[in-house]
Amino acid sequence: GTVIGTAHLALDATTLGLDVRDEAEFDIVQGETAAHAVLRFLRDFGYTCTYDGTERVGFYLRAVSRAGLCGDVNVPDDLRRMLSLDGVALHEAHPDADTLAERDFTNGSGWMFAVNGVVYERGLSAMTLQNGDVLSLRFTLAWGKDVGAAPVSGSGKLQSYCGVWADGTYAAVPHVAAGEPVYDGGQTRYRCAHCGQWFTPVTED
Repeated sequence: GTVIGTAHLALDATTLGLDVRDEAEFDIVQGETAAHAVLRFLRDFGYTCTYDGTERVGFYLRAVSRAGLCGDVNVPDDLRRMLSLDGVALHEAHPDADTLAERDFTNGSGWMFAVNGVVYERGLSAMTLQNGDVLSLRFTLAWGKDVGAAPVSGSGKLQSYCGVWADGTYAAVPHVAAGEPVYDGGQTRYRCAHCGQWFTPVTED
């Protein structure tokens, strides 16, 4: 097919303390979906994968495998705390160091994807990439709440997390006050409407 641009693709396991495993610039081919590009990316970096659907209909990535893919897992402490607040059980014993699949480590885990930093619910087979796009396959431990997805209802105790673990970094998300404040040691504190933690608003001088 005709090459109509390039996109940056990445495989991201920041939630497991593994950062971005691989990334590269890839050609965008006319007529192909984002799923086509992802499968080419994974194949070229020596991965195998399990998925539902096809590149054009109902594509859903279930598992990614390569030797040593997840042998040194170390979930960040701040994410551990959020999972605990959310009532999500973290099972750190992982029998397969070569595979990352849905429901590994938690019941809310699996592969999601973001394009230009926005996490989408629709499948990769329903999207086409544009020149300059950045597509990141992100492994979530909490139904996407830890990788920047929209708030999820009915999954865990928390509506959303006040932080995003993606692209090899942690980015704090501002707390949102809920209800009346409490006064503690001369400070005014609020409970966050999303993560449920108590916080003291930061004031600017």
